[in-house]
Amino acid sequence: MNAHRPKVSIITPSFNQGSFIRATIESVLAQTYANIEYILIDGGSTDDTMAVVDEYRRRIDVTIHHAYSPVNQLTDCTGPASLPHESFSH
Repeated sequence: MNAHRPKVSIITPSFNQGSFIRATIESVLAQTYANIEYILIDGGSTDDTMAVVDEYRRRIDVTIHHAYSPVNQLTDCTGPASLPHESFSH
């Protein structure tokens, strides 16, 4: 771990956010901080959310983690984050 630039995990829980997920991903990509891990957790969307996510997975050099939950159980969104980590809520 770089002591001067610790890894920051940005976690986006999503369910049927096809209309908004593109703007969300673009916002993350616009960040200037270099050591970012982006985690997207989809709760079994039935709209075009995952099609939009797949566009980004093919286009850019960024890893988007996808944890599909077919029954929309997004209660544990921190599981995929790399350890060790500190967390806070806003």
